[in-house]
Amino acid sequence: MAAKKRSPIDQAEKKSSNAEKKSSPVEQAVAASPSSEQERPIDQFDREFQKYNSKHNALSSTALTLARTELSKNRALLWQDDKLVKEKKVGTLTKERREYLEKRCKDLEDALDAYHHKVASSNMTRAFLSFAGLILFLILMFFINKKVPMF
Repeated sequence: MAAKKRSPIDQAEKKSSNAEKKSSPVEQAVAASPSSEQERPIDQFDREFQKYNSKHNALSSTALTLARTELSKNRALLWQDDKLVKEKKVGTLTKERREYLEKRCKDLEDALDAYHHKVASSNMTRAFLSFAGLILFLILMFFINKKVPMF
C-alpha cells in the first residue's frame, strides 16, 4: 500500500495538537478552571497593549512585562501552596512568606491597574487634542479659502 501524502495544513494541525498535549499539568489546570474562561479587563488590556507596542514606549512595555511576570510567578506559588493544602499535605510556604506574596500580588495588581488607567486617560487626552487640532485645521482652511478660493 502506498502511504498517503499529508498536506502541510494537516501536518501543522497534527503538530499543534501534539504541542497542546505536551503542556504542563499547571497549564492544563488553569485552562480547565472556570475563571480562565472569564478574562479580566486587565488581561485584555495587556493583550491590546502588546499589539500596539512601539519603540517609543519600549521602556514601559519592559516594566509592564516584568511586573506581569512577577505577578504570575507569585500567583503560581500561592496556587501551588493552596493545592497542597487542599490535598491535606504540608504547604511549602511559611505564614510570613505567604502574607508577603499575597501583599506583593495585591500591590502589583494595584500598580498595574493604576498604570492602565493612566494609559487610558493619556489616550483619551491624545484623541481629544487630535480632534481639536482637526477642528482648528478645518476652521483655518475655511477662512483661508474665503480669502483665496482653492476649491
